[in-house]
Amino acid sequence: MAIYSLRLTPIGKTTQKRPFTAAAHVRYITRKEAMTQSMAERMPEEKSRAIRWLKAQEKADRSNARVADKMIIALPKELTPAQQAELIHSFAEALTEGKASWFAAIHGKGKDRDNPHCHLIVRDRDILTGRRVVMFSAGAKEMKQRAAKGEKLPTTLRKIRELWEQHANAALAAAGRSERIDRRTLKEQGIGREAQVHEGPNIRAMHRRGYRPKSQDRQVRNRAHRKKGTPPTRTVRYQDIDRGRTRAEYNDALRRGGEGLTLTERMRMQHQTPRARVRPSRDERGRER
Repeated sequence: MAIYSLRLTPIGKTTQKRPFTAAAHVRYITRKEAMTQSMAERMPEEKSRAIRWLKAQEKADRSNARVADKMIIALPKELTPAQQAELIHSFAEALTEGKASWFAAIHGKGKDRDNPHCHLIVRDRDILTGRRVVMFSAGAKEMKQRAAKGEKLPTTLRKIRELWEQHANAALAAAGRSERIDRRTLKEQGIGREAQVHEGPNIRAMHRRGYRPKSQDRQVRNRAHRKKGTPPTRTVRYQDIDRGRTRAEYNDALRRGGEGLTLTERMRMQHQTPRARVRPSRDERGRER
C-alpha cells in the first residue's frame, strides 16, 4: 500500500564532512544498479554535467552558504513508473515555483523494486535573480520579519510535507486508485498503535538467510555549530536503543503482539521443506544482495 515518507536534509559548506557533498550525492543516486530514471530542471540532467555544475555553484557560494537540500521521498507503488515520474516533476516544479534548480533520481529496481523512492536535490536559488525561492534555511526570526513586512513567507517543512501529500494523492486519484497517503502521525489520525520503523530490503534478506545482525556502537559527528566544549563526535549505543531487537523484529513484534517465535525462526521455517532447505534461484540470490 502507499506509504508516507519524506526526509529532508540540508547540505551546507560549513556542515558537510568534505567539500562538494552535493555533487558527490548526484554521483551516488545515479548509479546504474539503482536508478531507473533521472530528470532535472534549470540545471544539467546528464550526470557528469550535473556534477560539474554543482561544484561550480558551490565554489561561487559564500563560505557559510547552504549549497543545496536533499530529500528522500517514498513513491506510491500503485502508480506506474511513468506516473511516478510525472508526480515527481509536478511536485518539484510546485516546490520551486518553476524558478529554482532541481535534480531527481528515481530508484525502483534491484533491491528497491518493492520500495520505489526518489532522491531529490534542490538548489534553492532563482536562476534569474539569485534569490531564495523555497527558503529552506529561514528561521523563526526571518519568518516574523517577513510577515511584518508583508513579504513572501518561507516554505516550512510542514508545508513541504503537506504539498507532497496533496500531489501524491492527486496522482493516485487521477490513476483511479483508492489508496491515499497521510502526513499526520498515527495519533493525529486516531490510530491506536505504535509506529513501525523503516527496515529496508537488506535486513529482511539477512533474516531469510538465517543471519541475525547484532547492534554495534557507532561514532556520529556532532553539528558544526555546537556549544563550546562539545566534542566533534559522540557515541550512539544502539544496544541501549533497540534493546536487542533488529528493526524487522521490532516491527514484527508490533504486528503480532510480541508472542510466538522470533522473526528469524519463523522466516527460516518458511524457507525450508520437510527434508531440506529450498535453495533460492540465481535471480533470487541476486535480489537478496
